[in-house]
Amino acid sequence: MAILKASNAALRSTEPSNKIDVSDQHARVRIMRDEITLTAELAAGDEVEFGAKLFKGAKIHEVILDAPILDTGATDIDVGYKYSDSALTSVPDAFLDGEDFVAAGISKMSDTQGLAGQDYEVEGDAQIALTLNTNPTDAGIGKKIKLKVLYSVD
Repeated sequence: MAILKASNAALRSTEPSNKIDVSDQHARVRIMRDEITLTAELAAGDEVEFGAKLFKGAKIHEVILDAPILDTGATDIDVGYKYSDSALTSVPDAFLDGEDFVAAGISKMSDTQGLAGQDYEVEGDAQIALTLNTNPTDAGIGKKIKLKVLYSVD
């Protein structure tokens, strides 16, 4: 029987032992929650900013979007981030890409991207934003969209 060690376990077992990065073990997970009740119809190209900006070095662990029925067809919604610093490249679909809400529900980054998007580290102060890429047929007044981001900055 073989005993295999992942990268952090290997660090721990060297002589003298190397320290495991605190962001890989014992990081404090923080939660950013925000919601918007629509006061106008949404249209293609509209952007909704959520929460406070995340600090440089924040690692995103999960993004959860809870939205009502926005379309009877297919509304293309992205959730990503944009940087204040124009020298950095914003990625509007980093966490959720092309989600459609033909039925009310929850969309999670871990369900759509597996581990690919998790632990993404932002390179500067980043604003989380939702972008509509197509015109929804039913994104009307009074509907509520909620977003939750789990991240760490340790």
